Amino acid sequence: MGSNLAPLTVVAGGACHESFILLLAITDGNGCASDCKVEVFVSDDASPELLCPPSDTVMADPGLPYATVSLPPLVYTDECAPTDSIAISWRMEGATIASGDSLIPDPYLFNIGTTYITYYATDECENTDSCQLSITVLPNDPPVIV
Repeated sequence: MGSNLAPLTVVAGGACHESFILLLAITDGNGCASDCKVEVFVSDDASPELLCPPSDTVMADPGLPYATVSLPPLVYTDECAPTDSIAISWRMEGATIASGDSLIPDPYLFNIGTTYITYYATDECENTDSCQLSITVLPNDPPVIV
Protein backbone atom coordinates (compact mmCIF):
# COMPACT_ATOMS: atom_id res chain seq x y z
CA MET A 1 0.00 0.00 0.00
CA GLY A 2 1.60 3.27 -1.12
CA SER A 3 1.38 6.63 0.53
CA ASN A 4 0.45 8.72 -2.49
CA LEU A 5 -1.24 11.83 -1.11
CA ALA A 6 -3.11 14.23 -3.33
CA PRO A 7 -4.50 17.53 -2.03
CA LEU A 8 -8.20 18.14 -2.42
CA THR A 9 -9.79 21.58 -2.13
CA VAL A 10 -13.54 22.07 -2.07
CA VAL A 11 -15.18 25.48 -1.93
CA ALA A 12 -18.71 25.17 -0.68
CA GLY A 13 -21.53 27.47 0.43
CA GLY A 14 -21.28 30.30 2.88
CA ALA A 15 -22.90 28.71 5.90
CA CYS A 16 -21.37 29.22 9.35
CA HIS A 17 -21.68 25.65 10.54
CA GLU A 18 -22.43 23.06 7.89
CA SER A 19 -21.53 19.49 7.05
CA PHE A 20 -20.78 18.28 3.55
CA ILE A 21 -20.71 14.79 2.08
CA LEU A 22 -17.83 14.23 -0.30
CA LEU A 23 -17.83 11.28 -2.68
CA LEU A 24 -14.26 10.29 -3.36
CA ALA A 25 -13.68 8.16 -6.45
CA ILE A 26 -10.11 7.03 -7.03
CA THR A 27 -8.71 5.14 -10.02
CA ASP A 28 -5.10 4.03 -10.05
CA GLY A 29 -2.80 3.74 -13.06
CA ASN A 30 -3.89 0.10 -13.63
CA GLY A 31 -7.58 0.96 -13.83
CA CYS A 32 -8.46 -0.33 -10.37
CA ALA A 33 -11.11 1.92 -8.81
CA SER A 34 -12.59 2.49 -5.41
CA ASP A 35 -14.90 5.10 -3.92
CA CYS A 36 -16.08 6.17 -0.49
CA LYS A 37 -18.16 8.85 1.17
CA VAL A 38 -16.62 11.22 3.70
CA GLU A 39 -18.57 13.67 5.88
CA VAL A 40 -16.74 16.92 6.62
CA PHE A 41 -18.02 19.48 9.13
CA VAL A 42 -16.99 23.09 8.54
CA SER A 43 -17.45 25.61 11.33
CA ASP A 44 -16.58 29.31 11.50
CA ASP A 45 -15.71 29.85 15.14
CA ALA A 46 -13.09 32.50 14.39
CA SER A 47 -13.88 35.97 15.69
CA PRO A 48 -13.10 39.02 13.62
CA GLU A 49 -10.01 40.88 14.79
CA LEU A 50 -10.16 44.59 15.62
CA LEU A 51 -7.18 46.89 16.03
CA CYS A 52 -8.22 50.22 17.56
CA PRO A 53 -6.31 53.39 16.83
CA PRO A 54 -4.27 54.62 19.82
CA SER A 55 -5.81 56.82 22.50
CA ASP A 56 -5.08 60.52 22.05
CA THR A 57 -5.10 63.84 23.90
CA VAL A 58 -5.97 66.97 21.90
CA MET A 59 -6.66 70.64 22.54
CA ALA A 60 -10.20 71.99 22.17
CA ASP A 61 -10.93 74.22 19.22
CA PRO A 62 -9.97 77.77 20.39
CA GLY A 63 -12.65 79.24 22.64
CA LEU A 64 -15.02 76.27 22.15
CA PRO A 65 -16.06 73.45 24.53
CA TYR A 66 -15.13 70.72 22.03
CA ALA A 67 -12.44 69.58 19.60
CA THR A 68 -12.92 68.60 15.98
CA VAL A 69 -11.09 65.27 15.71
CA SER A 70 -10.34 62.97 12.79
CA LEU A 71 -9.72 59.49 14.15
CA PRO A 72 -7.19 57.23 12.45
CA PRO A 73 -8.80 54.34 10.57
CA LEU A 74 -10.06 51.29 12.42
CA VAL A 75 -8.36 48.09 11.22
CA TYR A 76 -10.43 44.90 11.14
CA THR A 77 -10.13 41.47 9.52
CA ASP A 78 -11.68 38.02 9.67
CA GLU A 79 -9.99 34.81 8.57
CA CYS A 80 -13.29 33.25 7.47
CA ALA A 81 -15.25 36.20 6.08
CA PRO A 82 -14.67 39.08 3.68
CA THR A 83 -14.04 42.40 5.42
CA ASP A 84 -17.13 44.02 3.85
CA SER A 85 -19.34 41.42 5.58
CA ILE A 86 -18.21 42.47 9.08
CA ALA A 87 -20.70 44.70 10.92
CA ILE A 88 -19.01 47.54 12.83
CA SER A 89 -20.68 49.43 15.67
CA TRP A 90 -19.43 51.74 18.42
CA ARG A 91 -20.40 53.36 21.70
CA MET A 92 -18.99 56.51 23.36
CA GLU A 93 -19.22 57.18 27.10
CA GLY A 94 -17.84 59.94 29.30
CA ALA A 95 -17.55 63.54 28.11
CA THR A 96 -19.23 62.71 24.78
CA ILE A 97 -22.08 60.19 24.66
CA ALA A 98 -23.10 58.64 21.35
CA SER A 99 -23.36 55.35 19.46
CA GLY A 100 -23.66 54.12 15.90
CA ASP A 101 -23.86 51.13 13.58
CA SER A 102 -21.03 51.99 11.19
CA LEU A 103 -17.69 53.76 11.42
CA ILE A 104 -17.54 56.99 13.44
CA PRO A 105 -18.16 59.97 11.13
CA ASP A 106 -15.04 61.93 10.21
CA PRO A 107 -14.40 64.47 11.61
CA TYR A 108 -16.27 64.13 14.92
CA LEU A 109 -16.83 66.69 17.71
CA PHE A 110 -15.58 65.56 21.14
CA ASN A 111 -16.52 67.53 24.27
CA ILE A 112 -13.88 68.73 26.75
CA GLY A 113 -12.98 65.85 29.06
CA THR A 114 -12.32 62.17 28.36
CA THR A 115 -14.49 60.12 26.02
CA TYR A 116 -14.17 56.33 26.09
CA ILE A 117 -14.88 54.65 22.74
CA THR A 118 -15.63 50.94 22.34
CA TYR A 119 -15.74 49.49 18.84
CA TYR A 120 -17.51 46.18 18.14
CA ALA A 121 -17.11 43.87 15.12
CA THR A 122 -19.56 41.04 14.35
CA ASP A 123 -19.20 38.62 11.46
CA GLU A 124 -22.01 36.77 9.65
CA CYS A 125 -21.68 33.83 12.07
CA GLU A 126 -22.22 36.08 15.14
CA ASN A 127 -18.56 35.86 16.22
CA THR A 128 -17.53 39.13 17.86
CA ASP A 129 -14.54 41.18 18.97
CA SER A 130 -14.16 44.60 20.58
CA CYS A 131 -11.46 47.14 21.34
CA GLN A 132 -11.30 50.39 23.29
CA LEU A 133 -9.57 53.76 23.11
CA SER A 134 -10.04 57.17 24.68
CA ILE A 135 -9.97 60.72 23.40
CA THR A 136 -9.13 63.40 25.98
CA VAL A 137 -9.92 67.01 25.05
CA LEU A 138 -8.19 69.76 27.05
CA PRO A 139 -9.59 73.33 27.27
CA ASN A 140 -8.05 75.85 24.90
CA ASP A 141 -9.46 79.13 26.17
CA PRO A 142 -7.83 82.32 24.93
CA PRO A 143 -6.06 84.33 27.63
CA VAL A 144 -8.16 86.95 29.42
CA ILE A 145 -6.66 90.37 30.07
CA VAL A 146 -7.63 91.65 33.50
